[in-house]
Amino acid sequence: MNDINNMNLTGKLTRDIEVTYTKNGAEIGKVGLAVNRSRKQGEEWIEEVSFFDLTLFSNAGKIADKIHKGEGVIVTGSLRQDRWDSPDKGKQSKVYVVVDQIRPLRGKESPTGDVPDRSGSQTRPAPKVARNDSRDDDAFYEDDLPIPF
Repeated sequence: MNDINNMNLTGKLTRDIEVTYTKNGAEIGKVGLAVNRSRKQGEEWIEEVSFFDLTLFSNAGKIADKIHKGEGVIVTGSLRQDRWDSPDKGKQSKVYVVVDQIRPLRGKESPTGDVPDRSGSQTRPAPKVARNDSRDDDAFYEDDLPIPF
């Protein structure tokens, strides 16, 4: 039997991507992702937030220039677990997401659909897209193409 280890998450970045380099010059990016979830408890709906650590391996610097803290993203990746022995605490482990693709969510943050321009405080108009229906909630932006590794 082949096991499947795939993750799809949508959330907001909790900080800017921190890029470091290995001795060989390879980029490693680390960032946090906050994912909201609603659940019903009795008659009330309760909002819960889960936090996930993300690790990006190539193109981390290019990605860090394009998406920033607070922005919504769609992440595709897989879970990894590091294990180690700590002299103080014994056996330790940490689970994190290794990112295969990360894509910004844009268009819903602004009532006009304008996309923030990182070069200043101005915005650029949202592109017009021919669609078969009148829904605006799935507006496509060229910048939203997945960033492959």
